[in-house]
Amino acid sequence: MINPRNNCAIFLVVVFCSTVVFSQEKAKVDDAPLSYWTIRKKLVFRSPVRETDAEISAKIVTEVAARNVDFVITPEEEKSLAEIGATNELIVSIRNRVPKEKRVQTAQVREATLLYQRYVDHYARADLNSRRKAIEAGKEFIRLFCGDPEFKEQCDYFNLAVPKLEKWIEMMNQVNHKKTRFRGPFLQHQTIGANEEEFN
Repeated sequence: MINPRNNCAIFLVVVFCSTVVFSQEKAKVDDAPLSYWTIRKKLVFRSPVRETDAEISAKIVTEVAARNVDFVITPEEEKSLAEIGATNELIVSIRNRVPKEKRVQTAQVREATLLYQRYVDHYARADLNSRRKAIEAGKEFIRLFCGDPEFKEQCDYFNLAVPKLEKWIEMMNQVNHKKTRFRGPFLQHQTIGANEEEFN
């Protein structure tokens, strides 16, 4: 026969263990580095008694100092936080949690990624104007990053692809020029014929 007291004891042990685990997990979350979106939520969703920008920013500065951050803030993110009330002190504290060398490296990777994507996007459109913009992006990538061994693979690609693309554009320009020379007299003849019909 099952003893109700034993069941009750088991239930209490389970509840206690669950509470301990939950408390430990919550402590981990509370101690974890702050993400960009966590900071945004703290600025947007304030206490019922509305805190000033300076007050809420000061609180977050304290949290940033205690918990650190898990991201490298971008100029765009700095501007976005300022628009929802972040003070300059808060933005600087977030920025300075990451060593300058890492901030520079992250900015380089971000800019290289944007240039590479710009090249890919314009190249995919296949018209002459877009291909010229692709060449510009490729040349800018070479100028900025081809002295860095980290970007060797991408630079090897651009050093081959850009000259080929320039030759393709030169060839297409010659083809279009020949078409224009061929069509010019033909269109002129058509126009003269049409004008003659108007007067007949």
